[in-house]
Amino acid sequence: MKKSTLFKITGLVFILFIILGVMVTPATAKPDDKPPFVRMHVYNDSQFDFSIAIFGNRDYSLKVAPHSDESIIVERGTYSFVMHACNNFTSGTMNLNMFKNIYVPVCGGSAIYKRENPHNFDTSQYIKGINIQVKNKTHEKVSVYIRNTMKNYWVTLEPRGMQTLLVLRDQYVYSYVACGKLHAGYYNARVNQPLILTCKDK
Repeated sequence: MKKSTLFKITGLVFILFIILGVMVTPATAKPDDKPPFVRMHVYNDSQFDFSIAIFGNRDYSLKVAPHSDESIIVERGTYSFVMHACNNFTSGTMNLNMFKNIYVPVCGGSAIYKRENPHNFDTSQYIKGINIQVKNKTHEKVSVYIRNTMKNYWVTLEPRGMQTLLVLRDQYVYSYVACGKLHAGYYNARVNQPLILTCKDK
């Protein structure tokens, strides 16, 4: 075989390998592969510390001061969580196969963002805190004990005094002593529905 023919064959083989390489490379590459980690960002607009612990393939925790924001990088996956917001605890599951923005609104309010999407997580959908007013309509100092199955509160009011209390939307049992008598009953915590303490039996 002549050298010129050999060179031509070698050149053709080399070009063929280059062409095959260009054709094979896009097929074997995985441009749609997602990175193994995502960001979880917390925007705490409330007046209390916020904390969250998530449990899955790996465990993570994050604490965010009032009126500030923080983020961490976590491994993709579905996690169970325990969070503390507005002085109350709740738990559930969270999809962290995508980045997540956790909004902690002012306690008793709801998060405000431009549009609904799976990246947004509103803590007020899990912890439904509201501000209630406790009013002392008597002419003496009164201490009232308010409780449900999860929380209890002890409030002392001056005569004709009033105090705002942040509670979960729920039914409570209350008791107090006024005008020489023990008063007790049930109270449904709702917006614009104060708990009024009087000397009369309800």
